[in-house]
Parts: sequence; structure tokens; C-alpha cells
Amino acid sequence: MSTVMTRPGRLAAAGQWMQRHGSAIRGIQWVVVTVYAAVESGKIQQPGQNVIVYRQLGSGEVEVECGVQVPGPFADLDEVASRETPAGRAATMTHHGPYDRLGETHAALIAWVRSHGLRPTGILWEVYGEWSENPDELRAQVFHQVAEEELD
Repeated sequence: MSTVMTRPGRLAAAGQWMQRHGSAIRGIQWVVVTVYAAVESGKIQQPGQNVIVYRQLGSGEVEVECGVQVPGPFADLDEVASRETPAGRAATMTHHGPYDRLGETHAALIAWVRSHGLRPTGILWEVYGEWSENPDELRAQVFHQVAEEELD
């Protein structure tokens, strides 16, 4: 676990929705299919890694945005928009293993953030590594944006 300064990265994103608690799997699957269809049509350059950005809005509501890294901006297409990943100071760690255990990685990172006197902003994101049929080989880099000023 460490803190890093992140720069905005380009995303081809399809879908931004509100979610209370529970799984976003159906929405994520739709986004991946939609974005990769735009790639296959030649309208978007070859994508990089899949990214999910979460913005906590309070009262248990979270704005979820899914996309795929792309090399640069592009004109918005039907359901696919040119977006950016969050930028600024973030705490980060790598998740190893099945994605259904990502919650444990987020909990560990939040505990580390608090133990180091950092203040989370409520913006977090996951950058997914290469897919593997073996869940033990899955990786995702998890980021939690933190305020520039530390807690007292």
C-alpha cells in the first residue's frame, strides 16, 4: 500500500448509473459489450484495461462509471462517451485473486488510509489486469482518492 499522484487517463465509457448496495455485474457486462462493439467497428482505437470508477454520493448511493482505457480523446458515439479517470493523490494497492473478494482489498486500503491520517474523498476506482480463467491469477489495481490535506 502506498500513495501516488495519479494523472487523468482517457476512457471510452458506456454507462453511468446510480446504485445503492449490491452487485453492478449486469451493468458492467453491458458496458464491456458496448465499448468493445465500438472498438470492433473501428470507431475507437484499440483499448487498454477495463476501469470502474465509483463516486460515493452519500446516503448509500454510489455513481458507477465503467469504461476501457483508450489512448486519447474521441468524439462521443451513440452510447460511448470520452471520459477521464480521476486525478490527484490516491492510496493504492494491488488486489490478487477472485474479483468477488475485491471488497476485502477496499476494506484493507481504507483501514490503511485512516491509520495514516489521510482523508478519503469518496472517489475510488479499479483498473483490471489481464483476464484469466484461473481466479487466483486475476489482478486489479485499486485506488482511493485522498484529500491533499491530512486529518489532524
